[in-house]
Amino acid sequence: MSRTLRGFALVALLTAPLLAACGGEDDAAGNGAAPDERAVPVTFVEVEAERVEVVERALGSVEAVSTPRIAAEVSARVQHLHVDSGDSVGEGDLLAELDSEDFEIERDRADAEIGRLEARIENQQRTVEREERLHEQGHTPEATLDEARTELTALQQELASARSDLRTAERNIERTEVLAPFDGIVDERHVSESDFIQTGEPLFTLAATERLRVLIPFPETTAQQIEPGQEVRLSTPLATGNSLTGEIAHLRPLVGEDSRAVRAIVEIENPGNWRPGASVNAELLVEERENVVLPNQAVVRRPDGEVVYLLEDDRAVEQPVEVGRRTRAWLEILEGVSAGDPVIVDGASFLTDGAAVRAEPLEDAPDPQED
Repeated sequence: MSRTLRGFALVALLTAPLLAACGGEDDAAGNGAAPDERAVPVTFVEVEAERVEVVERALGSVEAVSTPRIAAEVSARVQHLHVDSGDSVGEGDLLAELDSEDFEIERDRADAEIGRLEARIENQQRTVEREERLHEQGHTPEATLDEARTELTALQQELASARSDLRTAERNIERTEVLAPFDGIVDERHVSESDFIQTGEPLFTLAATERLRVLIPFPETTAQQIEPGQEVRLSTPLATGNSLTGEIAHLRPLVGEDSRAVRAIVEIENPGNWRPGASVNAELLVEERENVVLPNQAVVRRPDGEVVYLLEDDRAVEQPVEVGRRTRAWLEILEGVSAGDPVIVDGASFLTDGAAVRAEPLEDAPDPQED
């Protein structure tokens, strides 16, 4: 190689690194980042203060406020049963018929006795009137008149007793028809047809359904937050889509020995298809407050605690936060972020303090009223 060519080669070797360096600086300046730094694609939200509900959840059960046993009011044989366990009944519906023949015989006997006594009283009344006239004329002594009057009084008392027997027999005949005292559900049938039952023996257990009681066991750790008058949202799998709101009527005085729970009682009007024995999902509103709410992925756990990343000039700025209530979709920020701050959501877990980002607004933020 000639001396001239060796000179050109040397110049080329010295010039190439300089040109490469100049081109790299221009590219870095154009991207706003160091040559080896790449912007992380992220989404962000400008946070706002939201209403946050602190809710205590529990699984309760429905009970009937009234579950009386419908007992026999007379001793008789069961002739017909018109309902069975699980049947719905209305006030006045016929539940069962008892044999009324013996009471009908008593009614007929009392009715006949009344007729006999009324005839005797009518005759004795004429006797007393005659004796009174004779006594006034001096033909009958006072003792005879008194005897006639006494006989009339005795017959009148016998008539009163016979009429009482008639009313009793008629009332017993009415009692052989066992009627529902209110609207409800037959919880249990205790007898069968042809059974002979005594007065006071239970025939059915009837559960009232117009008004119900909901028993809700809350953890004893929440006892200081629960008091009568608080609002409780209720729903039951038995009647999907038919939720309602009630108030705590009172608290059971004792903590459950097995569950270690404080038992709250909520009394409700039956919306129509709730039944005693059903399970109930209860939500007790313990507290309401205004705070910043963020999607779960916006908060990242680091060795020194939980942080979020604020968006500043296409950079991620790390900010420690204190988290309050958490749900599956969102969490509450107690300290560290204020309303209006732009907070990085998607991609936050890949960031470090000062990292370059390429940010776009988050389209669908979670609703803080949904868990």
